[in-house]
Amino acid sequence: MIAALVLGVGVAACGGDDDEGGTGAAGDGVAQVRGAILPTATHLPMMVAEDEGIFEDNGIDMELTVVQNIATLPGAMGRQFEFGSTTLPDVIKAQQQGIDVVITSNVADESSEVPISGVFAGKGTGIEGPEDLVGKKVGVIAIGGNIHTSTLFWLINEGVDHEGVNFIEVPPPNQLDQLNGGQIDGAENLEPFRSAILDAGHELLVDPILEVSDPATLLSWMSERGWAEDNPETVEAVVASINEAIEFIDQNNQRAREILADYSGLPLEIAKAVQLPLYETQIPDQQVTAWAEMLATIGELQGAPEDVDPASVLAIPE
Repeated sequence: MIAALVLGVGVAACGGDDDEGGTGAAGDGVAQVRGAILPTATHLPMMVAEDEGIFEDNGIDMELTVVQNIATLPGAMGRQFEFGSTTLPDVIKAQQQGIDVVITSNVADESSEVPISGVFAGKGTGIEGPEDLVGKKVGVIAIGGNIHTSTLFWLINEGVDHEGVNFIEVPPPNQLDQLNGGQIDGAENLEPFRSAILDAGHELLVDPILEVSDPATLLSWMSERGWAEDNPETVEAVVASINEAIEFIDQNNQRAREILADYSGLPLEIAKAVQLPLYETQIPDQQVTAWAEMLATIGELQGAPEDVDPASVLAIPE
């Protein structure tokens, strides 16, 4: 079931003490778990697994909550959620802050052949390159998220003082209206909203994720390490469900896009046209290194990139 639409991260990040709903185990061999997702195309496998009964078929009673920001979800793992959307840099930083989370499944990748995210210049703003963003207001999904940190990486490599850019958090579905209305001059976003922004006449400046790596790990699911170690069969069943959902998307593209429209709130004709990412549940060790190097470049890594052990970050069943 879909639990709620949470308009910010506050609800996801400041729950009470230990959970009451998701224990990882329930009667009749069914595991009751809670997962947090964004209403974006990167999360389509979880949407499909829920909507098409794939989780249920694998013995998972999944309660999904749609959130608008995943940056503070690490602190909610094991308390409000057993699974939560995340990115490699978010998990690396969380671990260095003493929050013991691990990636239990990858979900989506991006490549130059399959672009998913972007930094956009509002039409009529005069923004033509990275240097023009200085002094402008740019809407971002999450300060600290992988798209934003990749944008900082891009600006630094272009010799631009990113501290001169006014970044503000704006939920993904709201960015197009704010671009059209002039409340923001630029935006960082991803599908299905990427296509809508471009169709409205705004300009793509760069795909920041691909500045880090091409292809690149884009979106994953995480869990609290202790919970994952105590519930390996549940983790395996969830990853199996995501893999089955990926097969469903490949074989039933039209139906999958209808599900995306339902979860994202976008008109069906837009959901039918968006670029879907590369869906994959595994992550190569090299991706951990690439993202650690990015964090070091922007000054958000403690220690050296080679000190980040992929085996500590990744706990994905084979």
